Amino acid sequence: MAKIFRTEELSVNGDNIRISAEAGNLIFKDGSGNLVTSTDIRTQEVSSLAFKDLDLDSDVSSLKDEIADSISDANAELDSDISSLQAQRVSDEDITDSDVSSLQAQRVSDEATKTQEVSSLAFKDLDLDSDVSSLAALAAKNDVVVAEKQIWSSGDAVSSVTIDLGREFSTTPKVVGVLMTSVDTDPIIGFMLKSVDGGSGNNHTATFVFSDDIASTSYKMQVLASI
Repeated sequence: MAKIFRTEELSVNGDNIRISAEAGNLIFKDGSGNLVTSTDIRTQEVSSLAFKDLDLDSDVSSLKDEIADSISDANAELDSDISSLQAQRVSDEDITDSDVSSLQAQRVSDEATKTQEVSSLAFKDLDLDSDVSSLAALAAKNDVVVAEKQIWSSGDAVSSVTIDLGREFSTTPKVVGVLMTSVDTDPIIGFMLKSVDGGSGNNHTATFVFSDDIASTSYKMQVLASI
């Protein structure tokens, strides 16, 4: 049968350890009476470890939440960046389309301008041709004309002669005449320019009158006409 020793404090191992109890709390002290440990202390330590485990669980949960928040923020930022890049791409495409349209419109405008310039040059060429033709026609009408006519060939003697100048001048030309003969012994006869006629679609003519009638084939009239 076991024996029960009753004492307020038990000394063990040459009083190196002292054991006592108070209200169910087993107390261990060293030989100097200093508290080493007790069941209450151990219970508190175990509870403290349990709280640390709870704190660790809380820290792990907080870390998980922080990681989840970081991932969510990163995904949101990535979505925002993708949206911004998409919007920028659409904007760039719009700008590119606008630039292409502007270049197309400019090309069409340039082609229209070049076509107009070519047409203007063609008209200028036509105008130049027309001017040259007009100048040629004007020169043809206004240059110096030399005409000659035999005064008498047969029949009655003549007192005047009308010479066709060969063209129509733009205005009434100035006429100079020379009476010529091929026979040295022919008498010298005076003459005068009577009139210059023609125009309105007809050749101009010059009429000369003589101081004496002429009845010789040796006489001829040579004229110069110009405006």
